[in-house]
Amino acid sequence: MSTQVMPNHAGQPPRVPSFIAPRWLISAFFLAVFFPFASPLPAATDTQPLAVGFALLILLWERLLPGKLKRSELYVLVPAVLALLFISPFSGEISDLDVGKYLALPAGVIVFVVAKDKMSSLNYPLFQAVIVIYFVWTILLLLSPGVFLPIQQLFVRGLNLSMDDPFGFRGVLTFATEPGLFGGLLVFFLIVTEYFYRAGQIRGPRAIAIAAMIFSMIVVSKSGAGYAYSLIYLFFLASRRPKLLVALALVVASLLLPFADAIVSLIERVPTVNLGRGMQALLLLAGGDVSSDWSMMARIRSLSAGIQALGEYPLGVGAANVNSALVSLSATGAANSGMAWALTAYGAFGVVFLGYLFFSASSAPFVNKFFALLYLCFGYSHAFPPAWVLLAMDKQREPSCRGRSEPHNESLSADGQNRVTS
Repeated sequence: MSTQVMPNHAGQPPRVPSFIAPRWLISAFFLAVFFPFASPLPAATDTQPLAVGFALLILLWERLLPGKLKRSELYVLVPAVLALLFISPFSGEISDLDVGKYLALPAGVIVFVVAKDKMSSLNYPLFQAVIVIYFVWTILLLLSPGVFLPIQQLFVRGLNLSMDDPFGFRGVLTFATEPGLFGGLLVFFLIVTEYFYRAGQIRGPRAIAIAAMIFSMIVVSKSGAGYAYSLIYLFFLASRRPKLLVALALVVASLLLPFADAIVSLIERVPTVNLGRGMQALLLLAGGDVSSDWSMMARIRSLSAGIQALGEYPLGVGAANVNSALVSLSATGAANSGMAWALTAYGAFGVVFLGYLFFSASSAPFVNKFFALLYLCFGYSHAFPPAWVLLAMDKQREPSCRGRSEPHNESLSADGQNRVTS
């Protein structure tokens, strides 16, 4: 089928149809990634499908309609689509097909493909606006939860907290269904901040200011995941950028030093349980005894059951029989680990595919891959958009300083050769 080219009466070269997605659509995609638990019409799941919806539109616009899928994109998209056929390959029975988890892996891969192509279009002003919105809304929730929590419930599904004492033992859950998900998401924001810093879009003082806002939100989230993940991130940061870590520590210390005596006195008087969920989790981890913590044990047992299922069912049980297989191995089922679900469903095929994604398709820094794996293994869906965006952050390809996308498409031509179009 040939494309009709309209003549240009000004004597200029003829125009051809543009297959570059509009900037508003790309911005909408990244906003959905940064607000993964929020939606104008919340679905009955923690992770909302907005990001994959926008990713599908971009993929259709730039790749499927013009027929310009890259070879590298086919290598990850085709297995992800074929996974939808792996429902009940051996028994033929369908006992417990969870549609959300069934669609999660293809959804995550679509987000990865689009994010990998569009990371150079992500600009710092958009990200800074996101952090300011989170920060301001966190303050509003702390000041008047009775007013602002009902508003949040309009676009975040089922908040997991007690309205009688919303931020007592458990902390703030800004634009999330529970504090743990919020705290973990904030560490993703720290990695994105470093990404912009490495690209030269922000200087040290501004990066430290953004990081300070993020760390303050981690503190008030009282999230065990947020506290533990942030400490792990600081360990990585200290090994790679000690000067930046020292500068951040000095800023925090200068803010807290005038109140040091009062803080120490308060901590000594307050029982451990009243310090919040996050501090309690950290103290249990430091003591090496997490057996009394139901939440942490549920995550550990869930992942352990997925690994055990890989030995019991090396070829997988199919998407329709995952929960029944996992329940037989662990009382917690698959709810707490997207990775456990994928290992049980796809077996060795899933291991090979995920290994290819992490070690070949993704050229992200090690810290990104580590946290992407952490998100997928503990407490998050395998459709969680930030995990896939972490894998898409190519360390060789930084965001452009002006925040503009420069189209550069390597496509498969009719003769099967790679062609580059600009």
